[in-house]
Amino acid sequence: MARHARLQVLACVVLARCVALGVSAASAAAASDLAEGTCDGDTCSAPMSESRPTVLVLSMFLPDGFGDVIFGEHFVSEVLLAHPSLTWVRVYSNQISHDAGEALLRERIHPTASTSGALPAASRAYASQEAFEADLQSRALDELWTSASFVFLAPWVFGIHAKGEAVLLSLAKRVGREFWATGEYGRGMGHIYSFTGGLGHRVPSGWRAEEASGEGSLSGGVFKSILSAPVTGTDWRQRLASRIRPWPEDAADVPRLWWAYGRKDSAHVHAFRLAKGGESRGSGGRDGGGPPEVVKLIPVSATGEFATGRAKTSGELLGNSLMGILNDPTQEVDVTRKVESEVAARVAGQLSELLIHILTRDRSGDAVPVPEVIVAPNADVEAWSGFKVVRITALELVGPSGKVEVLEPSRPVYLAAESVPRLEMRSFLAQCEPSGVIVTGDQSLAEAVLLGLEPLARPDAKVQEWEFATAALREARVGSVPDLGETFRELLRSPSLQARVRKWSEARSRDVEAMAAQRLGEAQLDSDVGQILMRSGMFG
Repeated sequence: MARHARLQVLACVVLARCVALGVSAASAAAASDLAEGTCDGDTCSAPMSESRPTVLVLSMFLPDGFGDVIFGEHFVSEVLLAHPSLTWVRVYSNQISHDAGEALLRERIHPTASTSGALPAASRAYASQEAFEADLQSRALDELWTSASFVFLAPWVFGIHAKGEAVLLSLAKRVGREFWATGEYGRGMGHIYSFTGGLGHRVPSGWRAEEASGEGSLSGGVFKSILSAPVTGTDWRQRLASRIRPWPEDAADVPRLWWAYGRKDSAHVHAFRLAKGGESRGSGGRDGGGPPEVVKLIPVSATGEFATGRAKTSGELLGNSLMGILNDPTQEVDVTRKVESEVAARVAGQLSELLIHILTRDRSGDAVPVPEVIVAPNADVEAWSGFKVVRITALELVGPSGKVEVLEPSRPVYLAAESVPRLEMRSFLAQCEPSGVIVTGDQSLAEAVLLGLEPLARPDAKVQEWEFATAALREARVGSVPDLGETFRELLRSPSLQARVRKWSEARSRDVEAMAAQRLGEAQLDSDVGQILMRSGMFG
């Protein structure tokens, strides 16, 4: 593997969000339908308005999901409440990610945005890092940076694209304009004060405050926009019921709803199989008898107890490879390695845990059996069943020896791959059962916790933030966690907060350098590997 490619893989490993970068980034940029600019070859340009923007926001989106796109959308929508004059530059890794991300943004315009459902008119969307770098090198972005009174990198990850990063920092130094940078919840930015020449200041985000030697703690918080989202009149219980029926005649008309939002690229962890003959009973099947019947496989211990434990996430598996690279730089890394299924790993997955939670609740007060509907948009149900809704008619408890015990639910249980529109999320979650939800991403976790729903199962990514969030809910501290949107609006108008962040970010940067020197040693500190580790947030 070439040195540059190996370092790129290493950067992804550090971020614990690596994908197969064999998917080449499209070299040509494409302006999205949301942007008013045009593209020519490798560059995209947007028209310059006569009234210069007061805020410039640059967002880097990695090709491993939509978490950073959603973060960027929330950030821009929140800042627009204070500054309606804003330019948003979005940088994707490839054409596929660009098209999917821009489509998502069209659906997810923040309901509290002052633009009333529209992205900033002055926007640019790049379909590759190469296209963004080309505009940087041609100085096509100089005027945007120079004319802006505030520059934000949100979200941003340093250390991945060395060439483009060098040109970007060159622009900042040439213009002499400071900028404020933040990442997804809990993501560090290394020794940002040092490698930006004092021009870059990190604003922390996430569920807990972070310490910096001599400057105390600082907390940016989480986006609390779900609390101001509109409440619609949609009856989600009836909506799901109409899509699933017919169900057993002795069951209640209205189901209970459960929310299960996991990572789509981890859907293979959940073990299912079609029940015998189940494929003929699917909606639209030969007899039209309702959704196909499936069996849920759940690993148990030798004594028949639920197989709990900690299965390694994909990030942790790659993190182990990282340690190997530090010891042996020639070591190859398999970026396509997947987490094992729950049966192979002998650790029950999130859906299994939720199912056990649902079926062991005391329902003696129900006059008739109430159908349980698990809404799981990323469970990839259709891929293995051929349908968007399935009925779970049996649980197979699989012991370590292969011995199987079969249990049948006492009431109808369904799994539905139903998407929930952004503007419906608050109303939908309010109708879900609060005693257990599955959430993985930064904002899905925040929305559940802010609305009082209890995250049930350890996620397959961003575990630390999940633990901080659930602790805040458990200890009734959610209200004291700052609103990240308000933090940035206050930053725009408060010189005292700006001064506080500058000092904190510089002190935190020094802490990171000291930690890296201790962990890596002076010899590795200035190496390519050392710089990637520090800049991309490995040490905070």
